[in-house]
Amino acid sequence: YTLTLTLTLDDTSSAQLAAVESELRVHADLQHEGVVRLLGASLAPPGCCIVMERCERALFERLHEDPSQLERRQAVTMALDVALA
Repeated sequence: YTLTLTLTLDDTSSAQLAAVESELRVHADLQHEGVVRLLGASLAPPGCCIVMERCERALFERLHEDPSQLERRQAVTMALDVALA
């Protein structure tokens, strides 16, 4: 069972769609346990969307919610995980 997150694109200009497509092509080739999986996408307006595996918690939230609760060892482990991914 995989939870999914669906993102909807508000800017569907041709330049923005080209930029998103380029990023999706890179992301589609990524295969690592530390990288959220891309499950699918549609770049056909007006229903442009990206479907990705959902994480329980975003790294950004973990780092910015209450940084004082993050031990140095945890921070180093997280940095290493990001670098390996």
